Amino acid sequence: MKKIVQRRIVMGVMCLIVFGLLVGASSAPAVARAQPSNQMAVLVALRAAFHPEVTPHYDRVVFELQGKLPENIRVEYVSKLIADGSGAAVPIEGKGILKLVLSPASAHTDAGTPTVPTRIRSDLPIVKEVVRSGDFEGVVSYGIGVSSKTEIRFFTLTHPTRVVMDFLYA
Repeated sequence: MKKIVQRRIVMGVMCLIVFGLLVGASSAPAVARAQPSNQMAVLVALRAAFHPEVTPHYDRVVFELQGKLPENIRVEYVSKLIADGSGAAVPIEGKGILKLVLSPASAHTDAGTPTVPTRIRSDLPIVKEVVRSGDFEGVVSYGIGVSSKTEIRFFTLTHPTRVVMDFLYA
C-alpha cells in the first residue's frame, strides 16, 4: 500500500511538471515583461513623429503610461486589425499593421472617458495611422498602420513610463 501511495505522489508531481512545461510553452510570446504591480497602468499620451536627424531615419510611436509598465507587452505584425470583444475588423490606413497589446492596462478613466485618442492619423513616411482596437478588462490594444512592413526597434523607458516603437527606413 505504501509503495502505491508513493508511486501516485511521484506520478502526480511528474504530471504537474509536464503540465507546467506545456502551459509555459503554449503561452503567447511577450516582447517585454515588467515586474508585477498592484496598480494598473493607464495610457495617458500617444504620439508619433519622424526622426530624420540620425541614420537610419525612422518614424517613432510612443505610448506614455501613468504607473509602472504593464506585466505583458506584445508586438506583432497582423494581417488585419480585429476589435477586442466583437471580433469585427477595424479599418486602418496602411499596407501593413503592427499590433501592440498591453496588459494589465487601461486607456480610460474610472468614469469610462478615454484618456487618449482612439485614432490618430499621421503624415509620416512609414506610420500612417494609430488606431485603438481594444480597451477592456485590463487589456489595451492598438494597431499601427504602416506604408510597408519594416524593421522595428522596440523598447521601454521610465520617468515617465513609455513604450516606444521605431519604424526604420530601409
